[in-house]
Amino acid sequence: MKKCRLCGKEAKLTEEHIPPKAAFNNVKRKLTRDRDSQDILLGEKTFEEVNGYYKKGQTFKTLCSSCNNFLGTEYVPEYVRLAVNLMYSYKKEGCLPKHNTYYFIEMPLRPLNFLKQVLSMFCSIVNEGFNEQFDFKNYILHKEENGKFSEKYKVGMYGFVGKQGFAGGPVIRINLDKSPPDIICKIEFVPFGFMLVNKEFEFPDGILDLDALKDTEYNREYDILFQFGIYDEVSPLYIGR
Repeated sequence: MKKCRLCGKEAKLTEEHIPPKAAFNNVKRKLTRDRDSQDILLGEKTFEEVNGYYKKGQTFKTLCSSCNNFLGTEYVPEYVRLAVNLMYSYKKEGCLPKHNTYYFIEMPLRPLNFLKQVLSMFCSIVNEGFNEQFDFKNYILHKEENGKFSEKYKVGMYGFVGKQGFAGGPVIRINLDKSPPDIICKIEFVPFGFMLVNKEFEFPDGILDLDALKDTEYNREYDILFQFGIYDEVSPLYIGR
């Protein structure tokens, strides 16, 4: 029995695909995770897997079955919907978009559902100590709640076309101008990536702040225009520095 990273209850934890399995996370793929060494010590992953290849997609064992099922029912479908449409849009042009370019897609979406799925994934991938600082768990668990989701953090989105996915953080970046340090977590997996950062962090050009989605209504469909930058092997953290 361990503590669920979302509801906080002691429970048997279940395996969860991050990103969702139907969002192209269901095949053997090269991945990088901050928690690889921890997984070896706990016996949750083998050396072969940690060396870069996960046979059934990237998974985490940090949520109870109740939370896992809740996310799968309420939020995952909209995440998958955007991922599939974005990948289809990429392929329709005959190739993946190039690094350091801009891309846009317009489509119907339930944006609040999508936003809450993105936030929930960060609850799963970070270590337990940092997870305790997240002030948006109740926002995720109460599906009808909208508006401001956090006093501390914001989340950005960008297109990702790299060969190697990543999920991890936090990374603490000290600023030479003596402003508060930046706290950065990332999830990168074709066709897009996400950054969870402290409120003071200034998103570089090309990173779409998802704050605008917070005031939409749960399960209500809107026509949404997403415009964002495309990145591959170069971390967006260093663009514009």
